[in-house]
Amino acid sequence: MPDNFSLLIAGSWLYYTLLALLFGVTAFLYYRITIPVVSPAKRYFLLSLRFIILLIMALLLFSPVSTFLFSS
Repeated sequence: MPDNFSLLIAGSWLYYTLLALLFGVTAFLYYRITIPVVSPAKRYFLLSLRFIILLIMALLLFSPVSTFLFSS
């Protein structure tokens, strides 16, 4: 198990936060009205799934660098 873990993003956290907000609004607008009509639970599940996938894609675009430090 690593003793220390860090995740560096090669971009501004401000941009990442703004993208997250934009993706949240986009996901909400896509699932605000659905055809055919689905239950609210399913709609919120699909909304959160789309939001999470968009965040993962944005994180990958920012070229993350993971560092694991092990002590001996």
